[in-house]
Amino acid sequence: MPCWELGSGEEASWAEFRAVQMTPQAPQRRRPVRLSLPSRTPSQVLAGLLSSGLALLGALISFVTSGVALKDGPFCMFDVSSFNQTQAWKYGYPFKDLHSRNYLYDRSLWNSACLEPSKAVVWHVAFFSALLCVSLLQLLLMAIHIINSFLGLFCSVCEK
Repeated sequence: MPCWELGSGEEASWAEFRAVQMTPQAPQRRRPVRLSLPSRTPSQVLAGLLSSGLALLGALISFVTSGVALKDGPFCMFDVSSFNQTQAWKYGYPFKDLHSRNYLYDRSLWNSACLEPSKAVVWHVAFFSALLCVSLLQLLLMAIHIINSFLGLFCSVCEK
């Protein structure tokens, strides 16, 4: 039968060892754990506000640029044939002067408008739509961050 040494140098059997382990002990009172975030100085909060303000400006510029690019359409080579049946190709925005129809909703225009590069309209719409969505998400996140920073700035001033 194995023996274990207790703290005072005595040897005890397995049964005695388990009996010591199983004796009920008074529950220890634990202090509640308080999580505290590192406090930021007002200058650090203002620096965060400045950087998030610049990010908000960049997101706004990206949003406006994507919207205008989707409105104007892609820059590509298209046919500008006149009534005299001469074939004239030039680079430009084929959908810019199209007032009667919107090229975003009329997919039949996508394959016939741009001669070069091929699939320019599909790439243009996919790219700028994705950029528009990402910049909208960035605008939302930066607005939340600015509100959070303002609250942190005012609350840190009030606590002191």
